[in-house]
Amino acid sequence: SEDGKELCTEFVLAARTTAREAADVADACALAASNGTFHIAPGAVIPDAVKFVAPNLRCEHILLVPPFLWPELEVVRDLSDDVVLTRLQAVPITRGELQFAAEKGADALMERLESRGADVSNFDRPSVV
Repeated sequence: SEDGKELCTEFVLAARTTAREAADVADACALAASNGTFHIAPGAVIPDAVKFVAPNLRCEHILLVPPFLWPELEVVRDLSDDVVLTRLQAVPITRGELQFAAEKGADALMERLESRGADVSNFDRPSVV
């Protein structure tokens, strides 16, 4: 961080209990974060995180946003004098939604998902664009 603290990120993911792929998607997000090829921040996309583990599902990518399904969950928390924990929710998105976010921004996509009542726990849901 700017003040020299180590940043740790915890991903939270809503998934249907029968979705075995959810654990693998969380692993794919962690791998993307650990290899340093993605800037992990709200609005960032981890391309193909779902497609990599479950190529048959409609939502192929992950959009990282502040957790919205759990309003009581702390987004940023000091773990110690030297370490800060941040939490981001991994939202599965389709190819069309990825393009929409690239053109209009992640906030616009999140508004669209909410206004259309998208079930963000369903990795095989229809696109909202």
